[in-house]
Amino acid sequence: MLEHSPNATVVPSAGAASALARASVTVARPGDKLAIGGVEIVVTGGVHACLHPDLPESDNNPRIAIPIHQAGLVPAHQGFHHQLLTALAPAGARRLAPVAAQCLSVPVCGG
Repeated sequence: MLEHSPNATVVPSAGAASALARASVTVARPGDKLAIGGVEIVVTGGVHACLHPDLPESDNNPRIAIPIHQAGLVPAHQGFHHQLLTALAPAGARRLAPVAAQCLSVPVCGG
C-alpha cells in the first residue's frame, strides 16, 4: 500500500508499529481520539485473545472488522473465514464484507 500511496497516514497499534520499517507512524491506543482526513476516530480494542501459548500477544478486537485479505480466496474459503471471524469476534462486533471493486460505507460508531 505504501509503495502506491507514500503519503498515506499509518496508524498502527504499539505492537505493530515496532514491526513496521517506517519512521513516521501515529501509534494508536484504546481510548485515543484521532482525526485523519476529516474523519474522527475513537480507537477501541485491546489485547487479542491467546491464539497459541508460543505466540506473543497481539492487539485487536474491533467493533467493525473489514477483512481485506480474502479477495483471492474461492467462495468456499470466504465462507469459512466469515464463520471464523464471526465466531471469534467480541460481543457486539460487526463484520462488513466488501465485494471486489466495491466502495464500502463504514457506519460511525457511537462513543
